[in-house]
Amino acid sequence: MLIKYLCRCAFLIGLVVGLVGALSLSRIMRGLLYGISPTDPLAFTGISIVLLAVALLACLVPARRATRVDPWLRFERSDALPQGQKVFVG
Repeated sequence: MLIKYLCRCAFLIGLVVGLVGALSLSRIMRGLLYGISPTDPLAFTGISIVLLAVALLACLVPARRATRVDPWLRFERSDALPQGQKVFVG
């Protein structure tokens, strides 16, 4: 329950800091953008969705790969263990 609360707080703090930073840096971006305002809500939403998708894929791909490895088979091979260690079976 505490972890869930802390994660929610961290999410909200990150969201607020990110939005404040993006809005404050919009003056710098004003000269780089063509045909769109730096504070366009559609652009902010679109970029947020793209960044969220990339972050989820960056977490999902290694996690799915790790779930495909059988832990017992990984340690059953003798060359997978450090020198001199044996697997305890009993």
